[in-house]
Order: sequence, then C-alpha cells, then structure tokens
Amino acid sequence: TTTTTTTASSSAGVAAAAVAGVVGARASEGDAVLRQQSTTSLAADAREAVNAAVAKKCGDRFIALRDCGDDEKRCADAAIALQHCVATLVCPSEAVAFQRACAADGDNERAEQTYAAMDACLARFADSSPS
Repeated sequence: TTTTTTTASSSAGVAAAAVAGVVGARASEGDAVLRQQSTTSLAADAREAVNAAVAKKCGDRFIALRDCGDDEKRCADAAIALQHCVATLVCPSEAVAFQRACAADGDNERAEQTYAAMDACLARFADSSPS
C-alpha cells in the first residue's frame, strides 16, 4: 500500500543510520583519560565490526536499494529487505517475528505490526549509536 511504501522508503534512512553506528559505552567526564581512550577504542572497534558484518551480510540489499530507480514498489521492497537484513544483526527477535508474520498467509495486520516493531528497534539502535 501507499502507507507501507512511504514508511518503507522513509525508514530506509533509519536502516542506513543504524548501519553507520553501534551502541557503545561512553566514559563519564570523571573517568580517567586512559579509560576514555580505551572506551573510544572499543566503541570504534565495535562500530567497525558491525559495519563489516552488515556490509558482508546486507551488501546486496544496499545495491538493490541503490539501483531500484523510480519504481516505488521495487524501492519499497528493497528498503524493507535492507531493514530486515540489518535487523537480523541488531534486532534479531524483531527480525524473526517480522519474517514469520510475512510468511503467514493473509495476516497483513500482523505483518504490519511486526514491521513497526522492527522499524522501532532499528530507530532506537540508530538513536543510541555514537555520532
């Protein structure tokens, strides 16, 4: 539907933002410089690990989204496929629930609910990632 297409298209940016960052611990202002450097290094390492995992697992879906052209359905499908792929890495339970709901014939309402939950999880992940 148009709502799903619009949501999927706008959510593609959320998926891309989730890929760009990773949840990392931040040292408080009172921590020693050594701890801050160690935390920064760990956050960078974690970010690199997530980016590498996403690139390896979801690279073809990024390409499909990039190459979808002006075809709204094709672009929406590509955006949802990318979101699902990223979610399998950062929101696995939501990704599985969405996949199962999509596999269930005729339960569009459940598919929409699980998509919304998966999308919200990706948004939380993106919001909690360091800049």
